[in-house]
Amino acid sequence: MQSERLFSDFTCGRDGYGQSASKWYNRTFRKEHAIEKDFHSFRHTTQVALDVTGVSERVINAILGHAAGKSMSLTLYEHGLPLSVLHKAINKLPINPGRRA
Repeated sequence: MQSERLFSDFTCGRDGYGQSASKWYNRTFRKEHAIEKDFHSFRHTTQVALDVTGVSERVINAILGHAAGKSMSLTLYEHGLPLSVLHKAINKLPINPGRRA
């Protein structure tokens, strides 16, 4: 049976799928590839990179999944943005925004 979700093994918790994805990344992928950054670090890096490129807070929140009143740095959350808007914003990200020379 085909799932409607890309990562169908992740379970939905109190705050959506983020905790399940974070646990998988930190326990398996991160260990296997000796990556120093934890899962949440990538959200912060993405937020900053999108902000620097001029993406609106509304679009950043939609991409990061921030809910109203729960975001420490962004407070507006919008459902239902067209995929084309999200795609355009994501394409503004540098190939490796968190890399230090």
